[in-house]
Amino acid sequence: MRKIRLLIVGSGTSEAALQLRAKAHAAKLEVVFHGFAKQAELPGLYRSAKIFLFPTEADVWGVVANEACAAGLPVIISPHAGAADELVVDRKNGFVRTLDVEQWADCAASLLSNDGLREAYGQRSRMMVEPYNFDQSARGIIEAVRAALNSPTKKLSKPKLSQAVRRPL
Repeated sequence: MRKIRLLIVGSGTSEAALQLRAKAHAAKLEVVFHGFAKQAELPGLYRSAKIFLFPTEADVWGVVANEACAAGLPVIISPHAGAADELVVDRKNGFVRTLDVEQWADCAASLLSNDGLREAYGQRSRMMVEPYNFDQSARGIIEAVRAALNSPTKKLSKPKLSQAVRRPL
């Protein structure tokens, strides 16, 4: 069996526990803990990867999924990320899986062992992330402001002193 190389980028409260788990699986895994990455380092880190795993327990969106898709990577993501099922669509440009280690291992193995599937998912990732750009974001903000300005609003008037609720001291 071939040893798998895993690059973990970022740091946090789970880092020490992950390092212990990595040592326990050293015969099968070569785990590199990069730690915090500066913005300038990210393109090189994404280029060094074949697939991207985002096993978040909670993330409103997960901008790292956008970055991975722009780098042409297939993504395995948890349903707890807002990008799941919108930017990363199951079996289209990656996999959306609950946080089950066996499922993630199976999905990763299928991508790592099938160059054609990995490349197809990576190409789709690039296509699917294209609409998520600054111009589209600006248009969305402009549309939201226009909608807010054109929506009927009910003006609230100040209550008269006689209508105000009086509370005993």
